[in-house]
Amino acid sequence: MEKQMKTIFVSQPGLENFMMPIVESLESDGHDIVPVVTHNQQELAQAVVGADVVWIEWADDLAQRMTTDMALLNQKKVILRIHSYEAFASHIDYINWERINHLIFVSEYIRDLVLTRVPKIKKLLKDNIHIIPNGVDLTKHKFIHRDRNKNIAYVGYINHKKGPMLLLHAMQNLVSIDPEFKLFIAGKFQEPRYELYFKQMSRELKLEDNIIFDGWQSNIHSWLVDKSYIVSSSILESQGMGILEAMATGCKPLVHSFVGWQHVYPEKFIWKTINEFKTQAVSARYAPLNYRAFVSDKYNLTSEMVAIKAILKDCEPIVLTAPKRPTSIQTKLTTKLSVVMMVKDESKNLHRCLNSVQGFADEIIVVDTGSTDDSREICKQYGAKVYDHMHPGAHLDSFSKYRNIGMEYAEHPWILQIDADEEFKGNGKKLKRVLANDIPEEVCGIQFPLYDVTEEDNNATSNSVQFTPLRIFRKGKIEYREIVHNEPIVDGEIGHYADAYLLHYGYHGDPGVKKQKSERTIRLLHKRLENNINDSKALFYLFQSYCDIGQIDKGIRYGERYIRTRLVADDFNASVYYSLITAYLSKGNLSRAWELLNEGMAVIPNDLDLCMATIEYGVLTNNGSLVLEGAQKYQVAYDYINQNQTGYGIRFVYGNRPETLSFVLQHAAMVHLQAGSIYLKAVGKNLKNVSSSELRSNIRIELKKNLGVVGLTQTKEGENHVNKRKGKDSN
Repeated sequence: MEKQMKTIFVSQPGLENFMMPIVESLESDGHDIVPVVTHNQQELAQAVVGADVVWIEWADDLAQRMTTDMALLNQKKVILRIHSYEAFASHIDYINWERINHLIFVSEYIRDLVLTRVPKIKKLLKDNIHIIPNGVDLTKHKFIHRDRNKNIAYVGYINHKKGPMLLLHAMQNLVSIDPEFKLFIAGKFQEPRYELYFKQMSRELKLEDNIIFDGWQSNIHSWLVDKSYIVSSSILESQGMGILEAMATGCKPLVHSFVGWQHVYPEKFIWKTINEFKTQAVSARYAPLNYRAFVSDKYNLTSEMVAIKAILKDCEPIVLTAPKRPTSIQTKLTTKLSVVMMVKDESKNLHRCLNSVQGFADEIIVVDTGSTDDSREICKQYGAKVYDHMHPGAHLDSFSKYRNIGMEYAEHPWILQIDADEEFKGNGKKLKRVLANDIPEEVCGIQFPLYDVTEEDNNATSNSVQFTPLRIFRKGKIEYREIVHNEPIVDGEIGHYADAYLLHYGYHGDPGVKKQKSERTIRLLHKRLENNINDSKALFYLFQSYCDIGQIDKGIRYGERYIRTRLVADDFNASVYYSLITAYLSKGNLSRAWELLNEGMAVIPNDLDLCMATIEYGVLTNNGSLVLEGAQKYQVAYDYINQNQTGYGIRFVYGNRPETLSFVLQHAAMVHLQAGSIYLKAVGKNLKNVSSSELRSNIRIELKKNLGVVGLTQTKEGENHVNKRKGKDSN
């Protein structure tokens, strides 16, 4: 039996009202729905286990925490719904929009505000941005047959956003010509100062007999029975659900012209001045059935649910049914793979690279862009097909151009792109079996880990930098772009493969050669910027390249420019935070490093490298509590990334190695030891004042026992010493 898709709806306490009608409607239709109302991260982590889809109500701090958590939403489809206030809060700047699959707005105006503020959302989500207004449940908000009276209803909170001053003056103007009008308030003040102001102005405007506070109502429908009007004086609303629900019962709307009203209400329901408010209230025009019809036609729950169910349908996991084959055939099924390289003067590296792929490559394609050493001859020794593209300046023209040429020469269904200074590690024949049997048709590009190896590394996986680039492609589904640090653009979905990796030896060898390569890269990156001044990736790579050759000040300038593209660049590489912090620390600029550390932690909380930067900053500033905070988070991040090698995507990772873990543990231990030493000395001094010899003895015995566990002893003065047993240092 096919497993039913499970969806959880998440909201903070007190903000769940808008999502509950959706939850109830889906439950009544047989969907597996779990509402989760909490702000506790541990409760959220437990709730998402087993969920296929996570609906997050409101783009608030909860949404920020959930989308920036490294593991919480892995392999989940995520739907985020934005109402109105979020467009003006800071959280939308820090939500990880790459984790969102569908984004729902309840009004066009709020959508336009958010997309203007964070332009990359449109690039990332494209057709998965929806306008779905909140719908009124007409079965709960039934039409009320009532005689017209002069009772005006106000429903909701009272705060500065709701325009209380305007409401009071509008009422005073109305009461001045007809004192029988009364304002009934079903709601509460969000702050004491609003209540103080409201009551003061009610007295001063002589409205005490015309304003009645009924408080928060659990049954609005019953409360509205004797009200003929519903009023709003808000400065901005997404829709105004209280207004629409009252209109569904037949109340006449008196709606102030809030920002964006044109997308929600016709002009006949709108007042701009207190005189217009008065005119509409006393007007003979009163059509209760028309008010309900307006809601029924435009804002009913049934229509809302149709749109929401379509989005949930799109989130259903694809069930792949492989054709049935005899087991003996299925296990032997394989595919053919072309290995494609672009080469110039790589004779020192080629043997290592070609040896690593020769055993499983069905063909090796080499595009040579002007080698003057014996690179071409070495490639031919391995049976490679070598194509010369040696016109002057070929290698300085466009890396993408020649990578694409190599792809065109490839004859087989799958392509592995590898550089001469890289080495393939893993079972290539197994990789081909996976490509033949386990990869869905829609997956056209595959990422797998790459490790930068420095000459100091003895263990290939304890390297300085790692990330997961796209290197395996279906033929005809890949195109490289950009002249340097080229980007593969894949026509299809992206998959991950964890059973192989690449080692990159580009940082080995002659420092002079490395500098020449960096300077060449810098020239090409400046050329990219000349062609497109908004090329954010060029800024990122210029920052890295200048820092690589020791021009830190220049690098910092480009790093700062890149940071400013965070809300625009749809593929912003957040690893820039750690690199830029490191650059500032090297220049002694602690204040800017601290600012970036805090900003980075808001963007990617619990990031491995930023946890390491926290420790480094704590060590530099002798802040033990900061060291311990960073160390605790680092260990969690370290365990996570080593269990989820694809979890960081294109982001570079610098601190994932045992040497760094040892650095972290060492400094955390030293902070604890220093603090412990202070307390132990204090204990030693205070024992002299303890009158009970038995208590003094018990304290000494307990201390000795606990210190012995870690190989320490304590002198009478409270000093600590490390035990050394038969030449073995026990610390």
